[in-house]
Amino acid sequence: MLGKFGGHAGRALCAGDVIHLLGAGATQPERRLPAGLTPVYARHWEIGILYGPHTAPEFFTAGDIEMLFSTEWRVHYQSDRTGVRLVGPKPEWARKDGGEAGLHPSNIHDNAYAIGSIDFTGDMPILLGPDGPSWADSSALR
Repeated sequence: MLGKFGGHAGRALCAGDVIHLLGAGATQPERRLPAGLTPVYARHWEIGILYGPHTAPEFFTAGDIEMLFSTEWRVHYQSDRTGVRLVGPKPEWARKDGGEAGLHPSNIHDNAYAIGSIDFTGDMPILLGPDGPSWADSSALR
């Protein structure tokens, strides 16, 4: 969506849109996955985390890292394929500001981002999704 390509008629789906999957009057036999292949989506997920280049002690305190691992985060209602915003406690931060990158301690100079990275925008962690920033969005790599 951020790239303004694809979608329904070149835009996001809106209430009342109709998507025609088959021609008029055409039928498709019902297909189902075997029960063992059907994913189960639980209400609570546990995910693994690998340390990236911007962790403790330069950016986060040891307490921040412990808080990240021990908190039961909630998904913010403004989440989408760009990023899953997480609601929970704020980091203490290991530095007072972003130095040359700006006022907030979460600010860093442009950086490459991988799908699944945790990006802090201010005090809110965001799990970056497939439509989020990528290495191409980093001016340092253009």
